[in-house]
Amino acid sequence: MTECSEPLVSTVTEDEEIVTGAEVDRWLRISPTTRWRWTKLGRLPRPFRLHPHGQNLYRKREIRALIDSAPIVEIYENCGDQPNEEKSRDV
Repeated sequence: MTECSEPLVSTVTEDEEIVTGAEVDRWLRISPTTRWRWTKLGRLPRPFRLHPHGQNLYRKREIRALIDSAPIVEIYENCGDQPNEEKSRDV
């Protein structure tokens, strides 16, 4: 069995809030597979573990910053600018 050779980059402070992968999934409305892919692509921060066999954890402030910096997409950009015109029907 091999162990991860990468050291923990920064420690978790006592007052820092941490969240699980499932909580990240609910906030971003994504699946665990999407979370894994986005982490691999660098779109999500790398998770950490408090002990070798523990679950993946994320810093709440990093996920909140990601959500706050996300661009807003106007999906109804050109809808509703003009009043609905009644359609005439041939009788």
